[in-house]
Amino acid sequence: MPLTLVPQAGQTLNVTQNPILQNFTILNALGLGDGAYLPFTLGTPPNTAANQWAIFTKTGTISGTPELALRRPGTVGPTAGVFTITEAGLVGNAGWTRLPSGILIKWGKTSGTAYGSFVFPTVRPITLEPIPPFVSVFDVYLGTTNAGITDTNTFVRQAGFTGTQFNFYASARTTVTNALVNFSYLAIGLG
Repeated sequence: MPLTLVPQAGQTLNVTQNPILQNFTILNALGLGDGAYLPFTLGTPPNTAANQWAIFTKTGTISGTPELALRRPGTVGPTAGVFTITEAGLVGNAGWTRLPSGILIKWGKTSGTAYGSFVFPTVRPITLEPIPPFVSVFDVYLGTTNAGITDTNTFVRQAGFTGTQFNFYASARTTVTNALVNFSYLAIGLG
């Protein structure tokens, strides 16, 4: 017996109560309605129509275990519009995560001297899984890093960005000389 799609637009609770109870009776008969969990089949992400979201499981590329994922409306194919909820793309000191709203956050560590550019990675170094690109970037934040409490007398500032890279200026802090600066970045945008 198929489940009844409820509630429908314009229906009130007194109209939908019986079909909802019937749906639970069917789910209970199948062993799926105990309310303790929802079973998800591990497999290919379902394609979605323009007005649908999909919730499914996929094998996490880092953990190797099933993880909860969402798919945006109107997407087709193995990776388009898929957001893994339980996994951020983390390898070493760099990583990324994309929220279901489409906000993409990337972070990492690098170094440079004088005026330079850093290109955001496009694949994970170990798994070669693609890292989603930015459609637009809101901002990039930079900060110097070092291995201890010693003052390294260095400075870094952001000098512009695009969806694929950011520019920086790195120097000594108290003199007008170039210096190698180790720094971290945090980039936020839409992906």
